[in-house]
Amino acid sequence: MTSFVTIVSVLVFLVSIDACVDDTTRTMGATPRRGVDYSISWVDVPGNRNFVVRLESLSRREICTGPGRWPISTGQIGGSGLKIVARVDGRSFKYRDSNMEMCLFRECENPMTRGAVLQSILSYDGFELPADLWSASKELEFDPEPYWCSKRR
Repeated sequence: MTSFVTIVSVLVFLVSIDACVDDTTRTMGATPRRGVDYSISWVDVPGNRNFVVRLESLSRREICTGPGRWPISTGQIGGSGLKIVARVDGRSFKYRDSNMEMCLFRECENPMTRGAVLQSILSYDGFELPADLWSASKELEFDPEPYWCSKRR
């Protein structure tokens, strides 16, 4: 009987702990999920020969983009290893990496809390997009693949 009471006590304890964990902790994955923890959008601006890209945090937990995952204000991105592609008239143009100094500081990770927005550009030059395609309709494939800031410290 004592072992039964002990087992029941342990189960009650575990259920009470689970009740204290909020839903975001329970459903949070190993990496932030697009459309759940962040959103990414873009606008083609042919007059400026670039795409304006925008990342917004939807998560209560802090997310980061880190060097090589988000372009600096001038549109350069270095060592990304990401596949950033513009599709124009059935052709694909891959964004080229820039040679940039490595930044290992927290500020370079672009830490973001819920509602925070990062905005930058990806230039047509970075895609080596020919001038005759500047005014054509375009699609952009870009996901900065943010991560939970605490995972990289």
